[in-house]
Amino acid sequence: MQDRWPMRWTRRIALLIFPERASTQMWMFLTLMLLVTVSVACVALYVLFIHGTQVRDAAQQAYVMQVDRIAHIIDEAGADSAQVRSAMSLARAVHVHIVMAEGDSIRWSQAPTGFISAVTPDGWPEILRRLHNGGQAFLTITTPSGARRVVLASTILASGGTVYIERPESPLHAEARRSRWTLLLGMIMALAMAMVSSWVMADKVTTPLQAISRSAKEITAGELDTPIRVATRSAEIQDLAIHLDRMTVSYREKISELEKLTRLQGEFIGNVAHEVRNPLFSVSGYLEALALPNLDRSKREHFVAKGLKNLQRLGNLFENLIEIARLEYREDLIEASNFNFADLTQEVADMLGPKAEDKGLVLTLRGPALSVCADRDRIRRVLVNLIENAIVYSDQGTITCRWKLQDDKVRIEVSDQGRGISAVHQERIFDRFVRVEPDRSRQSGGAGLGLSIVKQILQAHKEPIHLASAPGKGTRFWFALPPSAPPAKA
Repeated sequence: MQDRWPMRWTRRIALLIFPERASTQMWMFLTLMLLVTVSVACVALYVLFIHGTQVRDAAQQAYVMQVDRIAHIIDEAGADSAQVRSAMSLARAVHVHIVMAEGDSIRWSQAPTGFISAVTPDGWPEILRRLHNGGQAFLTITTPSGARRVVLASTILASGGTVYIERPESPLHAEARRSRWTLLLGMIMALAMAMVSSWVMADKVTTPLQAISRSAKEITAGELDTPIRVATRSAEIQDLAIHLDRMTVSYREKISELEKLTRLQGEFIGNVAHEVRNPLFSVSGYLEALALPNLDRSKREHFVAKGLKNLQRLGNLFENLIEIARLEYREDLIEASNFNFADLTQEVADMLGPKAEDKGLVLTLRGPALSVCADRDRIRRVLVNLIENAIVYSDQGTITCRWKLQDDKVRIEVSDQGRGISAVHQERIFDRFVRVEPDRSRQSGGAGLGLSIVKQILQAHKEPIHLASAPGKGTRFWFALPPSAPPAKA
């Protein structure tokens, strides 16, 4: 239990300094301040202790050399010699106060003219005891006026006395001390400036991030049209905002597409249910009628024919739906081969010609003998659907199927002189169960899947289908297929 107590308090202190959850601005501020504070603390410790000790030792060495020199002169020449008096004069010239003592009593004292000592005569015994008993090399004393004095001691070997000098503090020593405190004050100011600058810098980074966060919240709330804009000169944040904005636009488009697909899916299910329900009800009604006991032969045959027609219509519906699904999810079902396109169109014309003649329409084929590379059965279905669609929606005129070689492809066109398609219906004419004239389509047995199958087959061939039409001026569909590859030379 006692071992966990320091860990708990350490964790609490760490959480106080660095909380588990805080704003980016606070995290950046705390991180920068930690780095700056540690750096300033290291420099301050160096200045206060290591640098201060080095300056003090250097000054002490200079002071000791000076007092030792004076003591050596006095020891060799004697206190009353001319050499000593000359040294005394020189010392007075440089404002050095020389004191010679034996034990705790002062033997003589020589002070420069106008020199104000920091030690009173009564205070010298205490200074002497402090220098000797404390083992100190020198003492720094301040005068009442604020001037600093340095007192040093040196033992005279011959006489056994001690020479003391009191001199002003060295200008270099004083300047080093002032520089040290000035440096400490500068570091404190630098720390304060670092606090302000780190907070401002963190604010410059977090303000655009907060703007991006607000935009993201609005987008999450459903406001997908909200643009992401930031006022910053940071290239990385600008790129982030641009990419997020593009991502939002992409998601908005995909959501719109999904909503459209969901709507189309609902319409598709409703149309399928409607298209299936009508034939089923018809077949059910005809079967119930066939069960009547007094039904004559002609009506029985009529009901059987109607029921078979509805069953055929239902079978065609499911066959078309299965074909669309297979082409939509299995493009590898396309089996391309080389075949003569003119022969294929003639087959379609032979099959649909009687139906066109019954309506008084003329079906014409125009084009040279060209071979294409495609799935013959499915291209046949494309032509059947386009031409049959033209027959259903034309009351008079000519239906033309023409083809020619254009831009290294075989361009195929099916046109009629029928009622045409308005611009409103052209946008959705290739969608499933879309019919320009529903009543006419149902009478012909169509379910609105013919053009959708055409589009799926051509998409599986990597080719688009094009449409040009106007009400009362007919309709024109065209697409292209690759020509057959020439046989390889031996």
